[in-house]
Amino acid sequence: MDESRVARRPRLLAPRVELRDSGTWLHWLDEAFRDTPARTWHSRSVWHRAVSARRHELHWLASDRMETLELAALLHDVGRALDPDNTEPHGFVGARFLDTIGLHDVAPLVAHHSAAQIEAADRGMSHLDVWQSDSELLAILTYLDRTTSASGEPVTFDERRASTAQRYGHASAQMRWFDESLPVARHGATLMQRQPAFLVA
Repeated sequence: MDESRVARRPRLLAPRVELRDSGTWLHWLDEAFRDTPARTWHSRSVWHRAVSARRHELHWLASDRMETLELAALLHDVGRALDPDNTEPHGFVGARFLDTIGLHDVAPLVAHHSAAQIEAADRGMSHLDVWQSDSELLAILTYLDRTTSASGEPVTFDERRASTAQRYGHASAQMRWFDESLPVARHGATLMQRQPAFLVA
């Protein structure tokens, strides 16, 4: 194994650390993405938007599901730190890590966010997919991810698409993955506007 790759990987969390504490993970992300701080800003922003929606757009979510979504929002890109050379879809890399340390409810959302399954199929890695996701939480996470810029600003779908095209090219695989994830992301946008059942006529 390439020792330089191992050296760049953040240390795994010690078992005594509270794994569901966002403060623990915020510090971990700062260390993990020390050389690419924009990735931290993106992750923090996706998480902050999820937290902010708890009392408003997502008040209909049960508290346990909301906690899972918030952690997934914060940790959705950890695979990019664990596998900086992008040898596998980063969602799967992050999910495997989270499963290993006990965040079994968070791992599936991280695995499948923002077209990870489509990327895996394109790269001949569908066999690595072993997770079952909560479809509503996955849609919301994909919406939040697809409407947060690479450096953490809230953006529209069109703005995020344009920046993806600028980074990777209009004919790139990343553009196709983005476009194929939009139906799920748009469903997430709809869920962000859901009314509680007792208000529906």
